[in-house]
Amino acid sequence: MSVIAGLVKVTSEPVVQVAADGVWEAALVLPRRRPPLDAVHEVARRARESVAVEVLWPGQVFVGVRWPPAEAGEAARALERLGDGPGSVAGDLAVLLGVEPRAEPEFVEVGAVNAWRSTGSLVIWRKERPVRARLAVQRLEERPDLLLCAHPVAAEIAATRPRPHWVGVTVSTPEGERHRVDRAALTALVAAAVEN
Repeated sequence: MSVIAGLVKVTSEPVVQVAADGVWEAALVLPRRRPPLDAVHEVARRARESVAVEVLWPGQVFVGVRWPPAEAGEAARALERLGDGPGSVAGDLAVLLGVEPRAEPEFVEVGAVNAWRSTGSLVIWRKERPVRARLAVQRLEERPDLLLCAHPVAAEIAATRPRPHWVGVTVSTPEGERHRVDRAALTALVAAAVEN
């Protein structure tokens, strides 16, 4: 996880998103610096399964961590710690997680940025059934709506220990009003994440 986070360079200011139950379509969007902590508790009141916080560099990358609603206080404290440092992909993931992310990737999932639930996602690689990056990317043939999508498309490299966390990297480029997956970029990302 930290390898991917360390490879990604960003060129814009990030925002923070807080979502209940993986519904990023209805996420609260907050400034990266000094976000209001009561936002986490507001989202937690609506959550049944989880509260998640993401730091998002629009069009580039995002990192996130998920907590059960009963641990919303931990999520709020993680959000508060974000204001302490200068902010970077690897650094913000470590701050949200509370420790350096040392877990190996458990799965790679491709989906539409901020439309993960409504568009649907596709797991293309799993640790327990590993395949080469090229074969993993071929799985996208099952989802032409992701190959050319109304939203930017990202690949999430994810793990569940010590708690669910991920690094998402945008792997599509604009094509008119849609976004086409760059298969070469996706293949290179998956290879860097799972074939080292």
